[in-house]
This record gives sequence, C-alpha cells and structure tokens, in this order.
Amino acid sequence: MVHHLVVGVHVGLTSASAALVFGATWWQAALLYILGLNLGLLGSAVLDWLDAGNGPSGWSHDRRAENRDQVWAEF
Repeated sequence: MVHHLVVGVHVGLTSASAALVFGATWWQAALLYILGLNLGLLGSAVLDWLDAGNGPSGWSHDRRAENRDQVWAEF
C-alpha cells in the first residue's frame, strides 16, 4: 500500500508542477494533483494485481523477478 501511495504522490506532484510551469492557476494545479494521485494509485494497484497472476496467461510486469525466483528455486 505504501508503494501505491508513493507512486500516486509522485504522479500527482509531477502533474501539478507541470501545470504550474505552463501557467495554470493554483486550483487547476490542485485538480491535476488529485487526478494524478488517483491515476498513480490505480496504475500501481493494477500492476500489482496483474503481477499476482490475475492477468492474461504469461503476463508479468517484472520478468526479472520471475527469473530471479526461478534461479533461487533451482539453486
């Protein structure tokens, strides 16, 4: 859960900062922060859900982790 929050805050701050750089008002930046936070949380949660084996067969966000686990299992 903490990882999802970190990703969400990062996406939100990046969105709000970019909006301010390009001349948005404070309330527009705040709305973009909220939108970015929600999209970051959702995206991170979806990737974790897919990594848990809920996606299409053979799909994985992190192939390196699978390979690492396989190597340790054989070791």
